[in-house]
Amino acid sequence: MSKRDVHDVIVAAFANPTKLAIITVLSKHEELTVTQLSKYLGVSRPNLYLTVKEMVKDGLLQKPRVRVRHNFLEKFYRLNKQAIREIDPAEQQKRLYSSTPENQTAVIKSMLESMSLFFKLHAEEVTRADETTLNRIAKAVRANQVMIHYSLVSADTYSEALGKIREIIKKTGEKSGEKGELNNTLIILGIPTIGKS
Repeated sequence: MSKRDVHDVIVAAFANPTKLAIITVLSKHEELTVTQLSKYLGVSRPNLYLTVKEMVKDGLLQKPRVRVRHNFLEKFYRLNKQAIREIDPAEQQKRLYSSTPENQTAVIKSMLESMSLFFKLHAEEVTRADETTLNRIAKAVRANQVMIHYSLVSADTYSEALGKIREIIKKTGEKSGEKGELNNTLIILGIPTIGKS
């Protein structure tokens, strides 16, 4: 998949709540079957099969790993991490900015829905954590590796913060080709007042 293609595909996927939910769940779980994905997403398996097939064709998911179990074929899907590594955040933003208002709204809605799912998955993981995992979480908090921040700010402060965050994102994008396992999550979400004038 070329860089040009991956950005078109990712912007389209971000506007589709089901595709973005699949990306979200598979970023948390190494591989899943369509039946397992269906349980997380609340989407029927027939509809999910079509979406997964399209995502494999687009290169967002790898071709499935097939396992025969009790005369039944199981297909396990996983993210194509190489395609994800090829995403240039600046180009991704540029494509989003140049898309239609309807597409921009769809992306925002889709992102918020997938973030809800993402946080739910993490909450379930913390709830089921054993003592060793809880100690690892506490250690990460003490090492200042966990950041949770919520603020209501003025329009000027919001604009200033966005500028600084964009600088960080640019630096992150420059390092997007770095080697190593993609297993840390950085979510930056800023929402301006939309419903009020």
